[in-house]
Amino acid sequence: MKVGLLLAAGRSRRFGDADKLTAPFKGRVLVAHAASVLKALPLDHLIAVSATDDVDRCLAGFSIIRNPAPEEGQGRSISLGAQAALEMRAERLIICLGDMPFVPVEHAKAVLERCTDDQASASSDGRVILPPACFPAGWLNQLSNLTGDAGARSLLIHLPKAAVVSADARALTDIDTPADLQ
Repeated sequence: MKVGLLLAAGRSRRFGDADKLTAPFKGRVLVAHAASVLKALPLDHLIAVSATDDVDRCLAGFSIIRNPAPEEGQGRSISLGAQAALEMRAERLIICLGDMPFVPVEHAKAVLERCTDDQASASSDGRVILPPACFPAGWLNQLSNLTGDAGARSLLIHLPKAAVVSADARALTDIDTPADLQ
């Protein structure tokens, strides 16, 4: 079973008072762009970790897991999603961020395909390892124990080159401020 996990519980601190994930962007709300990438992949189940009803309403087709403590950071959201994937006996878990609207479907599909039974895969802009990232079943326990705001970075920094899918930096850009929407 292949499961997609959309992280959509961020606090949007740098965005001001509004929730950036529900901000209008190119004819849809911001989170809808990342959601559509996961929907286009050959996945068996879609999960979103969210913190608000407003975001939940934008994610038709996803099983919603509420993050009761989004202030604890991205690690908490990954942990919640990984626990659900473990319960489903997922063989693969691909993780995308709700504030990354430029990731091409083809890139996410390549990340999914690059993941093996023993090795995770991830994206890179040529400088750093970034989401989307995909994890095999054997890594889900580690993901379910993550905390803090570094996400799964500690698990991905030592990936071999063969496990990394390169993309243009723009494709892996996230939206943090209202100016970023421009």
